[in-house]
Amino acid sequence: MNLLHLEYFREAARSEHVQKTGERLHVSPSAVSSGIRSLEQELGVNLFDRVGRNMKLNEYGKIFLPHIEEMFSSLHNGVNAVQAARHQKRVSFTISDAALYIDLVSRFSEAYPEIRIRQINQTPDRQGKLIDQADLDFIMTSQVIENCGLDSCDLFEEQIIVAVPPSHPLAGAPGPRSIFEFQDELFLMRPKPDYFQQHVDQMLLEIGFQPKQTMEMECILRYRMFEKGFYALITTKRSQENEIPNCSVSVSVQEFEPYSLIKKLYWRKNVPLSPGALKFKEFLMESV
Repeated sequence: MNLLHLEYFREAARSEHVQKTGERLHVSPSAVSSGIRSLEQELGVNLFDRVGRNMKLNEYGKIFLPHIEEMFSSLHNGVNAVQAARHQKRVSFTISDAALYIDLVSRFSEAYPEIRIRQINQTPDRQGKLIDQADLDFIMTSQVIENCGLDSCDLFEEQIIVAVPPSHPLAGAPGPRSIFEFQDELFLMRPKPDYFQQHVDQMLLEIGFQPKQTMEMECILRYRMFEKGFYALITTKRSQENEIPNCSVSVSVQEFEPYSLIKKLYWRKNVPLSPGALKFKEFLMESV
């Protein structure tokens, strides 16, 4: 029997109205009527008594309906069982600076090839709603999330530095430098909605430093521009080492020292982690 025709019958048995059934299932009334008639032809009996546009479940329909409800319930349970089993071997998370985790994820994948990895590049809001909206196991961010339904732990501290080309006069200079020595530099900045950029903007405001020249662009173009020209980047030590190690040198800045960020890991407090997610969390804690 056609599963679609059985669904038409089940919904029509509930509403006893062809047009309402079509609206609910997003098909035309004629498709509903045709599907039910095909089903009735297979069974050799009418399932509804029809008077004009009205239809009412008859004795055969009432006998047939509980079995169809049970069939769809069993099918739904089967789908849920498969999804639950699939979820056991999955870990999903969001992190915007994914380059920091290329090596880690590669090593995790080699250690646990059976666990499927799903990563999205999306900045969470301050309430951490993204973890439910995107069905995530973890959020990895430097942003403070205020949600009593989430647990968290610290992963590592991020030191904010200025990255410059190796040929820059301050590349390799001893000791922390002052940000005011970079007054005439052209800085490549992240987009304003980026949490790290918001942190940097507030930091520079409090320090009293205003770059004379800035260019705002997304990650890939920002690093390509850096590789081609004599620019400066305000970034983290880990980002510089992982994303542009061959074309840059990090310069410690004394005014930035109080503004370091803590990379944190967030997960749901009262929802047990799946075996795959639990292995990822343990691996992450041991590796960073």
